[in-house]
Amino acid sequence: MNTLPSLLIIGTGGTIAGAGASPELSTRYQAAQVPVQAVAAAVPGLEARASLRFAQPVQKASYEIDSADWQAIRAAVLAGLADPALAGVVITHGTDTLEETAFWLHHSVADPRPVVLTGAMRPGTAHSPDGPANVFNAAMVALSAQARNRGTLVVMNERIHGAAFVGKRHFASVQAFDSGSAGELGSVADGVAVFHGDADPRAARRAVLAPPAGQALPRVPILSGHAGLDALTLQAVIDTRPDGLVLAGTGNGNLPAALRPLIGSAIGRGVAVVRASRGLEGTITRDSPMFDDSGLGTITAGRLPPAKARVLLMLMLACGVPAQQRQALFDAA
Repeated sequence: MNTLPSLLIIGTGGTIAGAGASPELSTRYQAAQVPVQAVAAAVPGLEARASLRFAQPVQKASYEIDSADWQAIRAAVLAGLADPALAGVVITHGTDTLEETAFWLHHSVADPRPVVLTGAMRPGTAHSPDGPANVFNAAMVALSAQARNRGTLVVMNERIHGAAFVGKRHFASVQAFDSGSAGELGSVADGVAVFHGDADPRAARRAVLAPPAGQALPRVPILSGHAGLDALTLQAVIDTRPDGLVLAGTGNGNLPAALRPLIGSAIGRGVAVVRASRGLEGTITRDSPMFDDSGLGTITAGRLPPAKARVLLMLMLACGVPAQQRQALFDAA
């Protein structure tokens, strides 16, 4: 009789499922070549810790992941969690957009059981691949009772991060992921997940929105601020008729004064506009002396970087959150 806990491993492709022509190639390879069962089979000791189930809704490099893939991944997670015997979920994912998928699930899956994303910075064919250790450690977190009620988690290079804060900071290092000033939640050593403290109650109280299944998500591009950003560029984006728009301004979400009439006009036509910053740390000041958010009708992203602000705005628009409630959800994110 099998008494091992049940664990679902969902494969989506990425470097962790990649293969190169020779062992010395750690940045030149083809992503998403290996099915998730084979990825798990390369992890020593994993089958001794859990009864494994598998799903493979997506198989691609994560820079190819789109909103339809987010829906498919979420559906696979919910299908697994429908079984009360399931202890947790591990998702293998490419690292380029891992933080976005993690944040998507963080705000669209309410189950208290752990959903843990992991990936690799080196393909399995490289010298010292990091994928097997990352999968094993992610599984140990997903099986830990201490990981419950923390929302979606990310495990990379023995560190446990919360989806709300984690980001990829280096394109090639195995220590690519960091949570900035918020800090990591814990670590994994010798098959044991250790958390630095109890679950933050704000994670359990986070907004969780359920987008309609089978429907395309709203289109929300990001426009990055830079010296010399002009009205023609913003107008070109607005002319594509997006459902929403994230403006990744400089500094404290700053944008040239010449752009503000266009921003107000777009909002007047029903485009939801979020003002964020291209910087990695800090919280956007609402209604600062340099930008009148209330007057224009912009939403401020708070501490969310542009990519995560985009995810949350897409969820709000998909779920029909009224305009007057959107700022409060950003403030609480």
